[in-house]
Formats: sequence, structure tokens, C-alpha cells
Amino acid sequence: MGSIPDPEENIIATHKVLKIGPKRLLLTIHATPDSDMLYFGSATTYCAKVQILSAASPFIVAMEHSDAMLVELHYNVNCSLEKNFQRGTDTTMIVALVISVIKDLYPFIEGIRFTDTSYRTCDNGTIVELAEMNYIVTGKTWYETRFGAKLVDREEDFLSKSAKFQDIKKIIPWNTLKWEMRMASSLPLPEDTMKEMYKSTVTWQEFFGLLRSKIGISEFCSFVAPWLHGFLMKLLRFHFSSATYRIQINTAQTLSYITEPYLKGAWRPQMRKRMKRRPINDT
Repeated sequence: MGSIPDPEENIIATHKVLKIGPKRLLLTIHATPDSDMLYFGSATTYCAKVQILSAASPFIVAMEHSDAMLVELHYNVNCSLEKNFQRGTDTTMIVALVISVIKDLYPFIEGIRFTDTSYRTCDNGTIVELAEMNYIVTGKTWYETRFGAKLVDREEDFLSKSAKFQDIKKIIPWNTLKWEMRMASSLPLPEDTMKEMYKSTVTWQEFFGLLRSKIGISEFCSFVAPWLHGFLMKLLRFHFSSATYRIQINTAQTLSYITEPYLKGAWRPQMRKRMKRRPINDT
């Protein structure tokens, strides 16, 4: 969760209410001559923070692409004016909204760059890196699956390490994997069942994907949180949280939204100055 800072003297602050279906989020923009900082959330709390360099900035002129930076992405129930932000569906929505707003307000921006430091707090209070949990189940991160994100400069390195990681599955016996998972309080299924699942699957994703489908995402999160990071660092040796990803704006999923005026402490839907609608793009 992030708190929107008070604007300093050299910052011009503007606000827009963005209506997506039954939900309203507040877009707060802190503008300077060199860049804009965008906060998506409520009046005090943001769930997405994006930096846009101005088109004339010497930094963006020197870059290969005119890209925005997704600085932070969080989940928090207060990240809408109604304070009813939902995990999963609304997290996907807010990223699509970020892409849509950038496409509308900053047409010179070609992509969004970020490091995937997202995490999930499991029901038992433990924390797991989302990129690692998604990879072990699907072979891709959440951003890759939902928004077609691509690794910047390190894709060849990742593919090589991922292929070697799959080869390791063929030679590691069940008892070795069980030892690697020892930090979990217990196995989520009877050992004989898990052992048979492990022996009958070819890839790590087949095994852990099957396990997640049987026990559900909540229990799966709590089970892998204590040991998954160390397991992947030992065998995959790829740091998802230090890699840079990029979403191409013109091919990414977008959504329809309506812009409404905002008064401090309230919004007035009946005073619409303009409407902006965009068809959903699933490409």
C-alpha cells in the first residue's frame, strides 16, 4: 500500500475520477516540467504508481523507446473511492486502466517498463513472490500471461535456465523434493498421493499446476511460501524481481472508462464534462 504524498511547491497536482463499470478510482497527477507522476487509487492511497518522462526530456530522448515506468503496484481494498477493491480481478483491471490512460494522455509513450516485485500475502500471513508462484504453476509470470510482457535483454538467459530447470525434474527423486519442501508445516495431500502425482508428471508446471488445482490457490500459497524462493534460487537461478519487463502499449489489453470531475472529499457523477470510451482489445 502507498500513501499519496502532498505536492511540493514545484509540482502541479490535478485529479480525475475514472469510472470503470461500478467502480471509481481517483487518478492523481503530480506534474513537473520534466515528468509526471501518476497515482491510481483513492484520495489518499494508491495501488499503482507510474512515472512518465516528458516528451522533451533528455532522458527519454536518449532511450531506445519512449517508455513509462511502472514504479509500484499493490493490492489494497481502499484503492477505489468506494473502498471495495478486490484481489485478482481488480488488480488486472488497474493495470489495464494504467495502459488505457497512458495511451489516451501520453500518445508518445510506446511501452511500460517495470521490475516484477509483486507479492501475495497468504491467508496464514506468509508472503510469496507472485512471479515465482506463477512461474512454478504456468511457466510464465502474471504480467506475461495477462499483458504479454517481455523480458528486456535477459530473455535468452531465462529460457536457457528454464530449460535446464525442467531437465532437473527428470532426475530428482520424490524424497529429494520432499526434503526441499521441509519448511512447510505439512504436505497438503497424503504423501502417497503427492508422490504418485510427481512421478506421473513430466514438468514442474504439470506437477505444481495439478497440485494447485486440487488444493486451491489459498492453501497452495501457504504451502509454497516458506520454501519456494530458496528452491528456485538453488535450481533455476533466475531472480525474477531483478529482471526488467516491458509491456508494448499498442498491443496490450485496454478497457473502457469514463472521466468525471473530482471535488475534494467527494465526486459528482452528474457533472460530467466529457466521456472517454475504449473498446476492449484482447490482442
